[in-house]
Amino acid sequence: MEYESSQSTEPFRGESTIAMYEASEDPSTQSPAEPAAADTLRSVPASPTIFVGLPGDTQTEEDGEGPALTAADVESLSASMIAMGQLNIATVTYVITEAQANHELVNIVDGVIGLDTEFVKRTLYGDEAIIDNMPIMGASAKKTARLAIQYLESMLPTFSIQWENTGLCLIQLAQGESVWVLNMNRIKAFPSELRRILESPDIAKAGAGILSDGCVLWEDLRCNAKNLVDVGLITRLWAVPTRHKEEPFSNLALDTATFEVMTLTLDKTFQTTVNWKLEPNRAHIIYAAIDAAAALRVHELLAPDMAAEEANPETTFSTDWYTFNCTLGDAMRIKRSIRGAEVPWSMKDCTWFSNNKFQGKYY
Repeated sequence: MEYESSQSTEPFRGESTIAMYEASEDPSTQSPAEPAAADTLRSVPASPTIFVGLPGDTQTEEDGEGPALTAADVESLSASMIAMGQLNIATVTYVITEAQANHELVNIVDGVIGLDTEFVKRTLYGDEAIIDNMPIMGASAKKTARLAIQYLESMLPTFSIQWENTGLCLIQLAQGESVWVLNMNRIKAFPSELRRILESPDIAKAGAGILSDGCVLWEDLRCNAKNLVDVGLITRLWAVPTRHKEEPFSNLALDTATFEVMTLTLDKTFQTTVNWKLEPNRAHIIYAAIDAAAALRVHELLAPDMAAEEANPETTFSTDWYTFNCTLGDAMRIKRSIRGAEVPWSMKDCTWFSNNKFQGKYY
């Protein structure tokens, strides 16, 4: 697939609003489906949604652009079109080369981005595989030994990523109205602009359950991602006074967080049914793009209120509870003091959620 500039692409179906059509019919002769209720829409992109470098809707396996669309794919695409309007996505760019990644990602600036990854279980090799098969070592000891090997390997000038053994498949980044989907299976390199973004403390990376993303970024790319923000925990703190009282205090999944904050239902059809090691089709790529954009929108809507709440003299939580750096694949909370006292960040220190049950207001 040739690299296309985002300035010279054709819009995908429709004008300034999101419309759904049957994939087998000519969209120019069809009427758009009824739009969703206005009170459920966050906003609709002012310009047509543009897809850069994505395979077409009707490609076949012989095209070399991923599997042909199934009935489930077509249904997912219809739901995706509605979600993209609600999430204010104007452009989705599919990136398949290192040069293209560096060209596109230079557009990401300091601030906040949405981050998500798609990955499969990593294949252990070499010394890591030997350690994993040692019956006399417990799980914790194995993890520590593997981490030591990974760290020492990363310090060697001859270190190179073994791409055939990595589990990382896609990296999705969202900022403003744009989303970039990087196919790491095809790029097989760590673009310098991607490293800049992931390791920058001045770019907050918002995602749900984002520690798992930080772990895979270390294990596969030896990247210590900085300023990771868990929007699942932000939503949990925001929603806990009225909902989820009987549940253990942990981060909410992205689809739950998005529904809580935006009353938007995300289609999770492909969460466990797609082998991301294979070439994705159009439906898979758009599905992946939506996750990064959804995390960004949840952060935009909640983070300012949560940060303001921290200034309340009676508040017993801090933004540090859901913000951390990922060091050697583990979370290192960004601990600060507030009003002259150290702020607890461990959930076990949370007095208003003691015994893993909600005990009342968080202040």
